[in-house]
Amino acid sequence: MTFNTLTKQQKEVIENRGTERPFSGEYDDFYLPGTFICRKCNNPLFSSKAKFDAGCGWPAFDANFSNAIKRIKGPFTPWSEIRCANCDGHLGHVFEGEQFTIKNTRHCVNSASIKFIRQEDDLPRVIKKYNMNKLLTYPTQLAKNFIKATKTLKDLKVGDGDIVLVNNKNYAAYKKSESEFILLSPICTHAKCQVRWNSIDYVWDCPCHGSKFDINGNVLNGPAKKPMKKIILNKNE
Repeated sequence: MTFNTLTKQQKEVIENRGTERPFSGEYDDFYLPGTFICRKCNNPLFSSKAKFDAGCGWPAFDANFSNAIKRIKGPFTPWSEIRCANCDGHLGHVFEGEQFTIKNTRHCVNSASIKFIRQEDDLPRVIKKYNMNKLLTYPTQLAKNFIKATKTLKDLKVGDGDIVLVNNKNYAAYKKSESEFILLSPICTHAKCQVRWNSIDYVWDCPCHGSKFDINGNVLNGPAKKPMKKIILNKNE
């Protein structure tokens, strides 16, 4: 699969790690409801609910979708570069400790790196050049967009969810209390993609077709018709 065609400016920013001029981007002063996706590969990155006015001249977000972004820490800077976790495209930089919002995080993003999708429109399919070594095979299912979890159940906070690793398998986990979890198969029942935790809306998102599921795996919207499969672990697990 090939990625989206980029303009000269977009290619300079996304592939060559350039930076657009402040106050010049189309999404700097832009606050419609919807989702911001990667311009190169359509990977959902930010909810419009996370966007705020930092007065810096670039779009600012205080949260991103789970597993959507990776940070590259420089050796001599207090900030980190942020890239799309799917295509490795340059997005901008992330700053912490500035006290702009209660989350105390500012993702400073180039407009050239992102594309806005209105709330009422379906998200486009994520374009991915699949690495077969990173695909996870379940019985009768092949998980696309698979990223092996790095968290465990112990890493979750009460009222939070994420993809976690249990016995070397990925699960979609939500922590209801200190001793109670909801475990689901991390595979969307429509697109057969690995879902991700949306910490803004507290739902599970499918990055391929935009289906959304509640913490119990029930379908909220999107093309999915069946709920996510609930997982019951053995006592020794």
